[in-house]
Parts: sequence; structure tokens; C-alpha cells
Amino acid sequence: MLAEFLRENGSASKFVGELYQKAKSYLGKTKQSQPEEHYKSQGFLAIENSEALYYLSQAEYSKAEAIFRKGIEKLTPLLGRHHPDTLDAVNNLAQSLWRQGKNDEAEPLYREVLEERSKLFGENHPRTISSLIGAGNVAAAQKKTSVAKDLIFKALQASRDVYGNSAEMTFGVTMNLANLLRDMRLYNAAHPHYEIAERGFRELVGKDHPLTLSCRTNHAISLSQSGETKKAKHLLTDVLARRTKVLGARHPAVFSSRYNIGGVFEKCGDVRAAKTHYKLALAGRIRNQGPAHTDSIQSVKVLGNLMHKMGDHSGMERLFSDYLKQIDSVLPKDHTLALEAASYLASLKNKHGKQKQALALLRERAAFSAAARDALRYNIACYECLTGNIREAKILIAEHLNNHPDQRNQTLADPDFTTIRDYIEAL
Repeated sequence: MLAEFLRENGSASKFVGELYQKAKSYLGKTKQSQPEEHYKSQGFLAIENSEALYYLSQAEYSKAEAIFRKGIEKLTPLLGRHHPDTLDAVNNLAQSLWRQGKNDEAEPLYREVLEERSKLFGENHPRTISSLIGAGNVAAAQKKTSVAKDLIFKALQASRDVYGNSAEMTFGVTMNLANLLRDMRLYNAAHPHYEIAERGFRELVGKDHPLTLSCRTNHAISLSQSGETKKAKHLLTDVLARRTKVLGARHPAVFSSRYNIGGVFEKCGDVRAAKTHYKLALAGRIRNQGPAHTDSIQSVKVLGNLMHKMGDHSGMERLFSDYLKQIDSVLPKDHTLALEAASYLASLKNKHGKQKQALALLRERAAFSAAARDALRYNIACYECLTGNIREAKILIAEHLNNHPDQRNQTLADPDFTTIRDYIEAL
């Protein structure tokens, strides 16, 4: 239960991982000492997902998702969909989906778990409170702020009723409420809640605990967004130092800290320092979570945008060229993400006057499948037009508009098709 609470409040740490490793070891011994039917009836089969829980605590969300799905398949026929252990697995699956940004998939799962836990345990049970937090988090991610606010306020009131005002759970929900207010840009309302939560965590679990550092990080982000960059930089620098000391320099939370500090430095105008932190964050995230992870994708975009501001266009091209190679090493070359990366790299080459290289890159990529050809046909037609291959450009754009007639006005307005606009109008 403690580990679940830590996860819901964003603490991906060695501490959480160790809790699950101990639970897995303990339950393994329990299974050996108990008859199989007792083992099943007590719901201990759910702890076979300990490996997935460990992955979740270490921010390896796609691995966790796969194991949770298999766990639910095992538990549902054995215990039923609405058994507490099955609901735990569904909740964990929702958590892994939310962490990957798959909010539309996570939302109905969180709602299901909340409804069933409320029936089984009541409104003020710890598991129900955890479900309120999860449902509130995903609603906030979907920009359903009024829904999120109602859910988080319910969780806070329930936590106060059950645990009191000075409990870890209550401080955790207070931090969630502050996050929501921050996302609504109600910074003056958010900051006092962050201060209450951080002070509470610091007194209960210490300055270096994942919850304390997570709260301090969120507070710093809120300060930065409200223009108080000096305070934000001080807080984030402290968090980075403490996380590095406690977790090690290669932990996902350390790279998140570097990413956040990079953002503050960029706001302050220190682009060189920002670039250093962004590059370290990107390298670490790719190494730990893979190039296709949402954190890695966000990092490469932010670093690319900064390099564009700095006028480092050749650096941008090298960055996305290397990133495309990394994507290709883990995904099929006609995967949506790989095609998007290739298209962006081609656009950079085009801006630098390398239209032929851009064209060659997309032609090669389009050859992998019909889906790839359809996704890239418009861009290839652009580069064919720009390099003087008018006949091929006409063929491709006619095919594209046949498949996507809703894009006709966009195509006519595109300056890259100036030389064949009459042809497009006649189609």
C-alpha cells in the first residue's frame, strides 16, 4: 500500500523498487509454505506482478504495461474482474498508461477501479483515496480541470477524515491539488499548498525522501512558470544534488531534474547552461527508457528548439539524424514515430538547402510499406516540386488528394506547390 501511494505521487525511486523487491521475495516464500488454493484465495497471485511494479517504480512504463495486461488476463478468470487484487492490477495498468501519456486509455480504467473500490471499501478507504488521486491526475492531463478539481478535493477531504491533517497521504493529496492549481495557472493559490506539503514531508520522512523532493520539484516548476525563476533555480539545483546523492547519477529522476533545470536556465537566458542540462537529460533518458519513450521524445524536441533559438542549425540536423538512428534501432522503419522523425529531419535538410538529401531520405523511408508511402507522399511531392521533378510531383499530389480530399485547400495554399498550383486546381 505504501509503495502504491508513493507511485501515485510520482516517486520513481530505488526506495519504491526495494519495497517491491522485498514484497516479491516475501510472497514467494509465502507461496511455498501455503497450499495452492490458499495462495489463490488470498489473492497472492497478484504479487506475481511485482516485476511490473518494480518497472513502474523505475519509470520503465511500457514494460510494466505489458506485464500488468498479462496479470489481468490471469487474475480475471481466477478471482473475477471486481476482486480487490484484480482491481489493483487494473489500477496499476492505468498508472502505467497515464505515465506514458495514454490518457484516453487510462481514464476508463481509473474510473472503473474508483467505482468498484468505492463499493467494496467505501469512500474513505485508502485504496479508494488512491483511485481518486489517479482519476484526478488523468483528468488533469486531459485538461478536464473541473472534473480533476472535484476528484482531488474529494481525495483531500477523505484523507483528512481518515488520517488527519498531518499524515503522508494528506500531504500527498495536497501536493496533487497544488499541481492541479498550477496547471490551471492559479499560481498564487498553488504555492501555499506546495509549502504545506513540502514542510509536512520534510518533517515526516526527511529532506532526501522521494516525496519531499518530488514536492519541491513541482513547487519549483510552478515558481518558474509564474516568473520566479531565481527561486525555482535554487530549489531545482538542491533537488538535483540530493537525488544524485541518494539515487545515483543515472537514475531517471536525476535526468528529470536536469530537464527541469534546463528549462529554468533557458527562461533566465542562460542558453549554454540550458543546453548542457538538456543534452545530459536526453542522453540519460534514451539510455534508461529508450528513444521511443515520451520523456525522450519531449527531451529531443526541447533541445532541438533551443538549438534553433541559438542558430545552431547544423547541430540540430546532427541531433535529429542521431535520434532517427536510435529510433530505427528499436522500431520498424515505417513506424509512425520513425516516419515523424524522418520527416522532421528532411524538413531541416530542406531549410539548409539540401532538398535532394531530404528527398532521398523520404523516398527510402516510403519504400518500406504502403502505409509509409501514404504518410510521406505529401512531403515527397513537395521536395519533388522543389528539385524540379514536376511530373513526379503531379503524380504524387494527385494520389495524395485522391486519398485525402479534405487537404485540398491546404495544398493549394502551400508555397512549395506554386509551380503546379494550376494543375492542383484542375484536379
